[in-house]
This record gives sequence, structure tokens and C-alpha cells, in this order.
Amino acid sequence: MHEDESIPGQILLSDDAIDHIDVVQHAFSWLGEPSSDQCHVHIMLENTSDAELIVDMEARIFDEDGTDLSSTREIGVTGPEPGEDDAVYSFELDNCEETAEYRLDISNLEVTDDSTEEEDSVEETDDSDERAQEDERDGGDEEPDDENEEAEDEDEDVESEDEDESTEQDEADDDDDEQVDGEDDSADEEDENDVVAGTHTLRVTVQDGDGDPIDHAIVGITEGNSDGWSETQNVDNQGQTEFGIEAGEYTLIAEAEGYPTLEREIESDTNVEYTLTLRTND
Repeated sequence: MHEDESIPGQILLSDDAIDHIDVVQHAFSWLGEPSSDQCHVHIMLENTSDAELIVDMEARIFDEDGTDLSSTREIGVTGPEPGEDDAVYSFELDNCEETAEYRLDISNLEVTDDSTEEEDSVEETDDSDERAQEDERDGGDEEPDDENEEAEDEDEDVESEDEDESTEQDEADDDDDEQVDGEDDSADEEDENDVVAGTHTLRVTVQDGDGDPIDHAIVGITEGNSDGWSETQNVDNQGQTEFGIEAGEYTLIAEAEGYPTLEREIESDTNVEYTLTLRTND
């Protein structure tokens, strides 16, 4: 891997990402001797907030005329931990030989944990303390003995009724708890199945050298090597298709009439989008 400081790049943060993330540094490197077919865009980020973050990231490369050569998009990426200042992310791209510039977009930021939740909890606790203090003050007023005796008789009757209602309510709650426990057990089994499956989405876009979709392309995917699981699909009118895959190494092959076949090795462990550019031999 060879870093190339002569390739300029820019990082674009969405408005919501700017409030939580700072860019420490970014770089471009060739995967092999320059200039090779494959390359990487790297970025180091700092989380300047107290929140846990989820973001979408997309890396793109361009030639000297500004033509889009290739792109890689990762969806739902876990951002840097709160206070972390050296989280590094790398994006592999192909069709890199004519790269003159790169760009990386960070968008669709989602805050999964924030200090505002703690503030809300403190406010609720303060309200509860104030109500408890008011109840204590109200309970300090004494009433005449006769009225107290009558009130005690009424309280006993009310307590007897409350006990009966409480017993019925407890039985109903026990039935509800049994039903909820059964539903929770079923949900836990489904969650365990999801974890075992570990399936995520791989989206592939096939385009020509001008960045226009090739709607008659065929995309094949093979797991690991030629002996692994494989599947072939036709793209839609936008030049796109999707595969449901598990984490691992795969080989992508894109074919279309009038273009040479393009083969690319990838490694995926999350929802990701790859753009494959087919060019004529002219």
C-alpha cells in the first residue's frame, strides 16, 4: 500500500455531522504500485460530543475532467466513541488508474445516546422530590379527635376494598406477566437467529465510463473462491442489483455486451454499496 500525497481530496460533512464530528486527517493510497487498478481513501475522525453516533459514508474518485471513476458507500457505520480522536476508516475503490481527486461524504448522522437523556432523568427526580415534600407538609396538619376516628373507620373500609381490588389486580398482572414472558422468549429466539444469520445487504451499481448506468449488465458474486456459494443477477434500469450476504470475502464479476468483463475482490461485514465501472477498449 503506497500513500500518494499528490492526489488532493475533500471531506464533506452534513450539517448534523458538523455538530458532533471533526476531521483529524485524510489520505489517498494505491493498493499496489502506482498507479494501480485499486486504491483506498482513508479518514481519521474525532467525536467532539458526548453522544454515540451512527453515520453513512461514501468515498468517490474522479479523473482530471471531474468524471466519476468509482465509488464505495457504507451505510450505518458506527462513528467514533465519545471523546475518541483517532478513529480510522478506509474505503476500497477500483478503476483507480486515472484518479486525480477524491471526495468523502459523511451524512445521515444518527445520535444513539446523548446527555439530554440524563438531564431529563434529573428533572423527573427533582419533580418527585418536590411532590414528596409537599405530601409531608400536608400530612403534618392535625384534625379533631372525633373526625380522626370517623376518618379511621372510613380508611379501614377503603383499605378492605383496596385489598380485594389489589388481589384481583395482582392475579391479572400475573397472567399478563406470563403472556409477556412468553412473547419475550419468542423475541429472544428471533434475535438469536438474526445474530446467527448475520445477513446484510450488498448493493452493486454498474456504470460506463461517463457515469451512466448500464441497464443490461449481469453481476455475479462468489464467496471466497470458485468452490464457494455463488449467485448471478441482472441489474435493473438504474444499473443496480442487491445481494444478501454474510460477513466475509467475495469476488464480484460484472459483464455487459460491448464491454470487457470486470472482476473485483471485496471484503464486507456491513451494509455496503460498490460501483463497478465498465469501459470499452476504444
